[in-house]
Amino acid sequence: RTATSPAYLAPRAARRHAPRPPTRARVAAPIRAAASDAYGAIDVALAKVKQLPPSERPEELERATVVVRDALNAMKVTSTVAVWDSVGAKLERKNVFPREFSQVGVRNAESIGRPSDTNDAKFMLAVTMSTSALAVVVGATLPGDWGAFGAYLIGGISLAVLAVGSTAPGLLKV
Repeated sequence: RTATSPAYLAPRAARRHAPRPPTRARVAAPIRAAASDAYGAIDVALAKVKQLPPSERPEELERATVVVRDALNAMKVTSTVAVWDSVGAKLERKNVFPREFSQVGVRNAESIGRPSDTNDAKFMLAVTMSTSALAVVVGATLPGDWGAFGAYLIGGISLAVLAVGSTAPGLLKV
């Protein structure tokens, strides 16, 4: 301020009641309110989906997707959620070669993506050995036909595990 500026020459009371420029707190309050309204809209849309039976959820999820996307886009405009939709067209496909893995410190890059059968073999061996030993014990200790029935029943466990492992090995993940 200079000695000749109107703000300097104005009386102190007039300066006190002059309109002040918006401060950070005054600007942030409406943004916080808009963000809480947007989060409230998201919560309401998702609560509607949760209340529905599973057969009716897909249609409501489509409607909720529009509400959530609009709310997040509105919050991005007010810089509340700056990361939303920030990737855009920046992603591009890049081929990665094993040498690049070794340059960043990955050891044995050739084994990435190659399934390992060591755990499967150990599991099958453990199941076969344990059920065989149990079948022998049951066959030797139970009297008469019960021993034979128990041994065959327990021996069938190995066959069932082998059958499931051959058709759907994902069910036997250890």
